[in-house]
Amino acid sequence: MEKKKKNSSVKLIAIVVMLLLCVGAAAYIVRIVKDKKAAEPEPAEEPVAEEVQEPEDTSAEDEMKAKLAHIMTNSGSSSEEKYTMAALDAAVEGGSVCLSMPVVAAKDGTLYVAYDDYLYDMTGMDGYLTGMTDGQIAEVKTKGGSDIVKLSDVFGKYGTDISYVIEIRYPNERNIMAFVDTVKAAGVADVTSLSSYYFDSINSVENELPDMPKIFLSENEVDLSQAMAAENVDTISVNKELMTDENLAAVHESGKKFSAWTLNSDEEIRKAVSMGLDSYFTDEGALAVSIEKGE
Repeated sequence: MEKKKKNSSVKLIAIVVMLLLCVGAAAYIVRIVKDKKAAEPEPAEEPVAEEVQEPEDTSAEDEMKAKLAHIMTNSGSSSEEKYTMAALDAAVEGGSVCLSMPVVAAKDGTLYVAYDDYLYDMTGMDGYLTGMTDGQIAEVKTKGGSDIVKLSDVFGKYGTDISYVIEIRYPNERNIMAFVDTVKAAGVADVTSLSSYYFDSINSVENELPDMPKIFLSENEVDLSQAMAAENVDTISVNKELMTDENLAAVHESGKKFSAWTLNSDEEIRKAVSMGLDSYFTDEGALAVSIEKGE
């Protein structure tokens, strides 16, 4: 009996030892696994893809701008003072992308936006731009109280965001070279066209700026015929009385573009559109833009 009890104790002890060994082995294995996991580098976070800014689709805007570029606008509305900065601003705000304006060189050689050298119609003043300095002109106001605008200020304000048609009112070297120098200084030669009633002006500018488009302003059939044969004329713009299908066809046949001036009524502008004129001048910029957009 004594021996039997002893054997039972030994077995119990052996079982306990075995259990302790199993527990120890299990703890050891768990520890190894934990250490292995701790030693392993944490997986790198997936890079977050940067949000790519899709370029704005400007094709429609560019297409409309190109469509409206043939509207050569003197002002936003004929009710405004033509050729003042307010009138030009109104034209741009109304959607015009091409500004038209005549220029005259003052005594200092600065070009001013003015229809005539004689200032009476514009200002009520009995004086001439060509005989006045910049300082004197700065003191003069239009009949509506606006400043007389320097061409360089127009270029400085709008730059190459729009295009320009500049009419040299007097075909002498002083006015022509002032125009060439002002355009070059402003860096707007690529978006500027010349218009003139005089072939001398067109030929002189051709020598200085051969890539610039030249528009001849035709008042009668004789001028029209001469312009169709003129080498340096790219576009012929006729008095609206000459805006006929026959003249359109003849000008196109001569290899030049056909234009007309000055179309201000709804009827006149719609006629130009239906005829397929290449361009036209207007004082009613907002009206022309609206018609061209089909509004």
